[in-house]
Amino acid sequence: MHRPLPAVPMHEPQECADGLGFPGCHPKRIPRSEIASYEGRIEYWDRDTETAMVCEPTTTYHERPAQALAQLAALIGAVRGSPIETFGTCDLLMRDGEGESWRILQADQTVFLHPATTRPQGAAIEVLGGHLPDVVLEVDHSTDSRGGKLSLYFDWGFPEAWIEVPETGNARRPGARMPGLTIYLRQASGWQESGASRAFPGWQAHEIHSAMNEGSFSRRTLAAVAGVGRALGDREGTAPSEGPVSDAVGRPVRDAAVRRVFAHRGLALSQGTLAALGDRSVEEAVGAALSCRDEADFVLRLSPDFARL
Repeated sequence: MHRPLPAVPMHEPQECADGLGFPGCHPKRIPRSEIASYEGRIEYWDRDTETAMVCEPTTTYHERPAQALAQLAALIGAVRGSPIETFGTCDLLMRDGEGESWRILQADQTVFLHPATTRPQGAAIEVLGGHLPDVVLEVDHSTDSRGGKLSLYFDWGFPEAWIEVPETGNARRPGARMPGLTIYLRQASGWQESGASRAFPGWQAHEIHSAMNEGSFSRRTLAAVAGVGRALGDREGTAPSEGPVSDAVGRPVRDAAVRRVFAHRGLALSQGTLAALGDRSVEEAVGAALSCRDEADFVLRLSPDFARL
């Protein structure tokens, strides 16, 4: 266990006035009177010093993993039978005792497993008095989040943090870090590294890293995602695979899951095929979508009756 890992030596490390390290970033003054309207990306902002730590420019290498996670989470939610939402880089806001903005973090991706009850209600995710994300993702393309940010995530009570070092674009990466995903799980005494997620049961760090770096999701990734969705559904009693899908809510969830799988595999899918699914379960439909060669094979795998449509 650790709280947090010591940062590896970096080129031109930067620190805030409070001693928190943000390697790869540089300070920028943002007055407290302007922070609410500031629209740029920041890593961290402190009211006492009116200083933000920023990292510019933002590249496609940096953005790809976070966007991929949003798509993967949506697929998992569809298989589970209830949606999962992501909120990107919105403010993670810590207020002072007077209710005023004190410190702000921005993750690269924030994941809420149960948005119906935990979705942020305002412009920011409130650290005190609100619901924290189930997972925060940091993408260290040209930064190292293992210092200041990971320490703050623990201090602020976050349950699970992922730090991803992407496969591509390592020319700007400080230090000698290798690509990969590290999962940190909150324990009473500090962060504990784990080979698998707690929020997404059974999802291995190496599987997540591969998925976030694929140009299009592979069959192996989609199979892993389907397994995580089923595991979540079994754990929470929301699995849509328990019986036929016959209601107005279940069918859109199933059809959306099938569309996403076909889209990520680069396969064509007609509306007529979706309309002909009838009451087939999410597990049946997604399983066929994951394993089929094309739309015609998808139809055949579900039922011989489809072949005559």
